[in-house]
Amino acid sequence: MRSHRSSTRATHVVALLAAWSSVAVLVGTVALMTVTSWRVAGEGRPFSLLDETVHADTAFKVHHGHYPFRGAQIDQETVDTWTCYTGHGYVKWSAGCHTKESRPANIPSGSFTTGYIHYPTYFLGGEVFRQVHDRILGAPRFAVDTYRQYAAVVNLLGVLACAAMAWRLGLRRSSLLAGALAPVAAVGILQFSIMVNPMSAAPLCGALIAGFGIRWVLSGRGFWWLAAATAFAAGIAVTSSLPGGVFLLACLLGMAARWRGHEFAGGWAPAGGTRACWPRSWSPPSSSSVSGPATARR
Repeated sequence: MRSHRSSTRATHVVALLAAWSSVAVLVGTVALMTVTSWRVAGEGRPFSLLDETVHADTAFKVHHGHYPFRGAQIDQETVDTWTCYTGHGYVKWSAGCHTKESRPANIPSGSFTTGYIHYPTYFLGGEVFRQVHDRILGAPRFAVDTYRQYAAVVNLLGVLACAAMAWRLGLRRSSLLAGALAPVAAVGILQFSIMVNPMSAAPLCGALIAGFGIRWVLSGRGFWWLAAATAFAAGIAVTSSLPGGVFLLACLLGMAARWRGHEFAGGWAPAGGTRACWPRSWSPPSSSSVSGPATARR
């Protein structure tokens, strides 16, 4: 009897250590990512080919109180950042700092901005971050580093959201690590976390949509949280609004049609009433149900 109790206690201790060790690894990894991305974002690295010039120009324009219209010329502040500080990782331009050649009209890659293709949301958030950053840490000589550090913070929020959603869905140990870190492990995501680009918010938007979406599918509850997450993502960047916004619009239109008495013949349909949506193959959970899959209709 004693050996059985000892074995059970040892198993419990091992399981507890495994659970807490995974949490410790997660916390350590997130801390390392935070310090590393913050430092790298502030090193004045060359402008990236991934539209960073026009995104930085958009951020500078927002700071001065206006948003670029289609085909607006790039500001001198962007040129000075390019020629006096960062340079460009891919575009060759030999113009010296504060010379006659270092003018927006002479930019080899084009002097007009396309930053307007994204919504102002991300850049307005960047301006709020800059105001707080400059009051606490002081304004840097070149503000591009502040906006890059803003990207690092937004990406970190995405990691934390992935971890929170994974934990909320019941993932533990190695599954928790995978759920929290795998979505941000791609080289492209890490690149976006140290440059001025709305795509640095992709992990955050994806975590919210995936987390609330999985909860909705499994329990039939929380559609409006999913709708809010989708609307949030759709308001960050055009690339998010195309898939997410269209899905949300289609679901809302389907719900309106269902409320008006229309019946769908496909394998999935938004439900009517105040319970929002759930897959047709799943019945809505009763008021006494807890979490977990709803009872399937037969």
